[in-house]
Amino acid sequence: MKNIIRRFSWIILDIVFINVSLILSLILRFGKGWEIYFYVYWESIVYLSGFFLLFAVVFRLYKRIWRYLSIGDLFLIAEVVTGGIFVTILCLNWVKGIAFPRTVVALTWFFSLALVGGSRLIWRVYCERKGALNRGQERILIVGAGDAGEVISREIIRRPDLGKLVGFVDDDKEKVGKRIHNVKVLGNVERINDILEKEQVSTVIIAIPTASGKQIRRIVDNIKNKEVKIKTLPGLYELVDGKVSVSRIRNIRIEDLLGREPIDLNLEEISGYLEGKRVIVTGGGGSIGGELARQICKFGPKSLVLLDHSENGLFHINLELEG
Repeated sequence: MKNIIRRFSWIILDIVFINVSLILSLILRFGKGWEIYFYVYWESIVYLSGFFLLFAVVFRLYKRIWRYLSIGDLFLIAEVVTGGIFVTILCLNWVKGIAFPRTVVALTWFFSLALVGGSRLIWRVYCERKGALNRGQERILIVGAGDAGEVISREIIRRPDLGKLVGFVDDDKEKVGKRIHNVKVLGNVERINDILEKEQVSTVIIAIPTASGKQIRRIVDNIKNKEVKIKTLPGLYELVDGKVSVSRIRNIRIEDLLGREPIDLNLEEISGYLEGKRVIVTGGGGSIGGELARQICKFGPKSLVLLDHSENGLFHINLELEG
């Protein structure tokens, strides 16, 4: 709804700019006697506005995000303005028999381009300055619109120093579009990149304590922008007391992607088990067997024998170990 209102505002503003440009051109061309030609303005207002909007729609002018205004966008505006004025002049000449002086046409084109393009430039500068003021504030997106997400959102809203909560993401279709503490569930995980870009998110919080490693990997893999910080709540196996709060939020760790507690290897025990022993590895020419052989060599076995039906695989791993 917000985008529709903004788009409609640009349309109204552009129509005003185009018509103001024509009036200014008549005043500059004819001076004090411009009122005599005022009827020409009323004859052309519908044509000028209509053809400008037609070209704007055809060239998708109102599909642009003006905070990212570029040289290409300014050329597009020039094409729309030029096309709209040119077709208007032709139609008025053929249908009404009205011929505009060249200076009026040139001035109308210049003022239209300056006002329509200049308004976009001013908007971009405004957005950049506004962004600079808010740059220190984290823009947060919560993945998970369940109980944990609700608790985290309540705490973020209560403490503005933590950042600004821009929305939720949840795969439950029933929740999409609804609000929690007046903060909208913007979409599902598949749309997360569009949401990150649109809302300029700087931090993603995965608030799903019951999520498996596979589910967390899916969320992390979907986030293409590597500058976005990804944080998470501990899993249920860590939340012994069951309490959820912002203080429990931490960065993503490898074990989160595993979905279980990490296994710490006792290297001293392994060394005592392998050092000075004769070791045989079946399937030693494959990727897993080869890696086992590499690791076993670090613990100083008396001898290491590799068995495999693939002579080529054994040849390559043997060259590597001997090297």
